[in-house]
Amino acid sequence: MSGDTEPHSDFDRHSDFGRLLRRRRLAAGLTQEELAERAKLSVRALRDLERGATGRPYRHSINRLADALILTDADRTEFSRMARRVRGEAGRRGGPRVPRQLPGVGADFTGRSAELKTLAGLLEADGGPVGTVVVSAIGGTAGVGKTALALTWARQITDRFPDGQLYVNLRGYDPGQPMPSTDALAGFLRTLGGPGQDIPADTGERAAAFRSLLAGRRMLVFLDNASSAEQVRPLLPATPDCVTVVTSRDTLAGLVARDGARRLDLDLLSPADADILLNKLIGDRAAADPEATAALAAACTRLPLTLRIAAGLAVSRPSVPLERLVAELAGEQQRLDAGGDSRTAAQAVFSWSYRRLDPVAARAFRLLSLHPGPDYEAYAAAALTGGGPDQASELLGELARAYLMHPTATGRYGQHDLLRAYARELAASQDGADETRAALTRLRDHYLHAAAELGATGTDEVRAWMNGWQNR
Repeated sequence: MSGDTEPHSDFDRHSDFGRLLRRRRLAAGLTQEELAERAKLSVRALRDLERGATGRPYRHSINRLADALILTDADRTEFSRMARRVRGEAGRRGGPRVPRQLPGVGADFTGRSAELKTLAGLLEADGGPVGTVVVSAIGGTAGVGKTALALTWARQITDRFPDGQLYVNLRGYDPGQPMPSTDALAGFLRTLGGPGQDIPADTGERAAAFRSLLAGRRMLVFLDNASSAEQVRPLLPATPDCVTVVTSRDTLAGLVARDGARRLDLDLLSPADADILLNKLIGDRAAADPEATAALAAACTRLPLTLRIAAGLAVSRPSVPLERLVAELAGEQQRLDAGGDSRTAAQAVFSWSYRRLDPVAARAFRLLSLHPGPDYEAYAAAALTGGGPDQASELLGELARAYLMHPTATGRYGQHDLLRAYARELAASQDGADETRAALTRLRDHYLHAAAELGATGTDEVRAWMNGWQNR
């Protein structure tokens, strides 16, 4: 077959556009740096376009380049046509990406039947799907189960959104800084097939690109742990076929008033549901002593997070009667002067469970809280604790069984932000600055080694990320 009749490969089509871009740049007498500055693109993005490494260039980037090159109408038409060929081939190769990002929900999810019914009704409010649903906590109570409820509902309705589900933890109440909307948008754009090097720097432009990619799609967007309406607003789709679920300790009144969001306020578990949860987690001992089980639920203020931790401790001590465990928790609450408030009661439960850990697990609990990301695997845990990955895996499993952390994906673990803040306080008081800095240095070295495969750019990004976090 001759070269004239043989179909172009995808690389050839990308290279055709790249060669055209390079010819136009040289004809204009511009270096890559000068054209990138004029078009408000990164030099790296421009280089990737010229060498055919960008599979699906954004339309706004092509338009900016055409403007910066001051192309005539005819040249601009050819320029855009070549770029569309690249985009068209990318679409025909695999079609739109269908993300399935929702985390798993524990099999022991309990209660909330009235809330689930309300959420089901909101999906069809006013004759059509509501755009945004906010699941917030009454009184800002943390650990009340907002994410578990919202995820349970989201998984029940995934068939309504055949184009996929997006998820991001906005980390609105983590001990560190909340995730900026700009970063969340970058993650969504990459997930939806946007070339990472070509993502706009400006938040507004990223939001516009995100809305464009969602146009005509039926998708569920899950924004977990939001801190404010301002953090959420750029992440809202514009199409009525998409539904956004937001969880927050805040009521996010601005989203309700300005953006038409519907809100569901979540309270503590009912006494009956709290008892059911403890019976599920503890088993026959709870069923055999309903009075002690009810007392344990009351001591945990019926907060799902603390109920799970208390149950984890009960399971780890099978020979200890529940009545004695309730007395121990009461003594811990008295030691801390904790009243009936759910926040202070949570601190008492954390302390009660932590004091039962052996020294190695207790040290791991403290040092793992220093990780700057939302979750981590055994190798990162090994770097923080200074041990091997096998030992780290065992410690992660032990802490997860105590409900002091939770699986986020296969082989990965994270901590509730209340537990992370508690553990960091312990690390500061018990491990000291030298030990915590040494742990973070080991973690940074681990990521720098892992990033070596990405080349100098990836290594620089990891170094800047870790240094920036350590120096906050």
